[in-house]
Amino acid sequence: MSKSLSRSGERRRLMVVIYQALCVGTSIDEAVNDQFHQPLDQCSPYVKEVLDDIDTHMEHYIRIINERLNGYTFQRLGYVEQSILLVALSEMAIHSADKAVIINEAVELSKTYCDEQAHKLVNGVLDHA
Repeated sequence: MSKSLSRSGERRRLMVVIYQALCVGTSIDEAVNDQFHQPLDQCSPYVKEVLDDIDTHMEHYIRIINERLNGYTFQRLGYVEQSILLVALSEMAIHSADKAVIINEAVELSKTYCDEQAHKLVNGVLDHA
């Protein structure tokens, strides 16, 4: 890719990659090519690290999310909310940015792409992670 993306741009595209994998069943490699217009091995170290971390720890992240969803489950969330939470938890785990920045960006993504009240759920889950 000739023009490098901002971290926010990469984060948004990562959310879409995970969404495509969860919802449509697209392979990560295909989704990365679709979103980043290049193979995964040519993406930034941040993108590769987040995707590898989610692949390795997805079940752990789902347990964390389930623990924070009072009476609700990860599987009942929309795929976009699932994707936003998985990317954010991965970022927290790999310390890609300050926790407050990660939460704020996740909340903003949810305000843009999710139902009206989803940002409260995203904030609540991540604030206690």
